[in-house]
Amino acid sequence: MPIWGPIEVIPIAKLRALQRSEVLIVNNVRGYQFTSFHDILDTPFTEFTGILSPQRIKNLKNAILEQIGETLGRRRAGHLTRSDKHAHLFPLIQRVYDCEGEELERALEELLNAPTLYLKARSFTLQRSGQPDLEIPGQTEPLLSR
Repeated sequence: MPIWGPIEVIPIAKLRALQRSEVLIVNNVRGYQFTSFHDILDTPFTEFTGILSPQRIKNLKNAILEQIGETLGRRRAGHLTRSDKHAHLFPLIQRVYDCEGEELERALEELLNAPTLYLKARSFTLQRSGQPDLEIPGQTEPLLSR
């Protein structure tokens, strides 16, 4: 395997959507420091003007979306497969993967409070700025926050 440069670019390089020189350039576009695929997805196409063609950026973003989807699909399959030991968790886990927004928060709370897990999770329906959406007593970091 060729040496690509800084360790931060390894996940981008593994996508094989860009050439080596492009990968190194993308790592630091106009002062952006990409620490995750989401950082690249959130960066507007215009920030790459003069650095990479719109088609190359589109290829990169599509490769990222494909990778994220595969990873999420593998996790979902793994979680559902392992849940067969506790059949009552299967629909709860499936619901977590199928929901978004506030419905996702309720699904997570329901899963975390299932009889075999019962972690005393609670959600906050109204949050002030920086308050977690979902909390487990004794956790130092919030599970979800906006």
